[in-house]
Amino acid sequence: MRRRRPGPTAPDLHAAPPPTGRPVLVTRSPELAARVERLAAGSGTSVQATGDAAEALAAWRRAPVVLVGADVAIELAERCPVRRADVHVVASGEVGTAVLRAALVLGAEGVVVLPDGDAWVGELLTAHETAPHVARTVAVAGASGGAGATTLACLLGAVSAEEAPALVVDLDPAGAGVDRVLGLEAAPGIRWSALDELVGRLSGPALRDALPGRGGLRVLAWDDAARRAGRDRPDLPDRPDLPDRPDLPDRPPPPRPTVLAEVLAAGVKAHATVVVDVGRRDDAAVDDVLARSDLAVVVVPGTAPGLVAARHRVEALGARVPVGVVLRGRAADEVAVAGAVGVPVVARLPEQARAVEDVHLGIGGLRPSRGLVRAAQDVLALLPEHAPRWAA
Repeated sequence: MRRRRPGPTAPDLHAAPPPTGRPVLVTRSPELAARVERLAAGSGTSVQATGDAAEALAAWRRAPVVLVGADVAIELAERCPVRRADVHVVASGEVGTAVLRAALVLGAEGVVVLPDGDAWVGELLTAHETAPHVARTVAVAGASGGAGATTLACLLGAVSAEEAPALVVDLDPAGAGVDRVLGLEAAPGIRWSALDELVGRLSGPALRDALPGRGGLRVLAWDDAARRAGRDRPDLPDRPDLPDRPDLPDRPPPPRPTVLAEVLAAGVKAHATVVVDVGRRDDAAVDDVLARSDLAVVVVPGTAPGLVAARHRVEALGARVPVGVVLRGRAADEVAVAGAVGVPVVARLPEQARAVEDVHLGIGGLRPSRGLVRAAQDVLALLPEHAPRWAA
């Protein structure tokens, strides 16, 4: 039950810094912290929990909302933190007069007693969730098998992560594997299989913390079993007159639409750039990705069969999102390629046979050359600083 207490006249907050980061919870009670964290997770967000007064004061002015546990309210009030809006005291039971006085000193808007106030706290955290940051998002497709889509997707992620957090999502189990290309195959963290049973909302910080990564880069990849099944089953024509092939493994299904939607929604909130390797998929999962993308790029080898395949791929993608072509190798003429496929060449991807061979042999991750980095930079330059197309 929530009891509001009158406080002094609200201070002038115009000089306060804009709210950033997560809501802050200050408590040393494991039970109270666990309860509030569960409420936050159920609201699709998370809290920065701390029992340290100095750490709390450091985040005090910039947090969108501050929850102060009754167990530390008196101690924190003695530190006289600056007055601010959106401070609330939370308790696991009825509180005494000393805590109510501390709440007044802190400028708290009220005292919330849990569990009676669970729903109210959940609504508060939802309302004060950090304003959605929407990452710039690019889908990377291959015109044909081995065109280099996974390599480019990994390059885009790695180059982006040098400046701000980036996420590479692997939707192609038949590809080389984004974790393998980036040298993160053995890194701890979840893969797609761990999200099969996901129910409810997924917060950006929770996803980022759970994924394999290095520095500012995170990856969501397939596990080994799914990757083997994707590679061992060749692409077969979809014809009912052909006999079944029970000797071939089933191709891994795409993530459930709700799971994919939650991953992408969480990904754009916790990263500045999201790159999705769709490979040669052309299904509902790709439709979902394109609906959330600012750009799609098709990697094409400069061969006659490659150009034919690229034109079909561009036509399939182009009705849903702006499309450009990344030309692999130096032999083909960019103007001729653009004319053949119907969209401009936005970058050239140099041949890196030795580097790619090392990745497939398991000899470390991709080591980008100057030419590879330049190709990634050319593509990234086409993306907006903040993607306005979609926000969860």
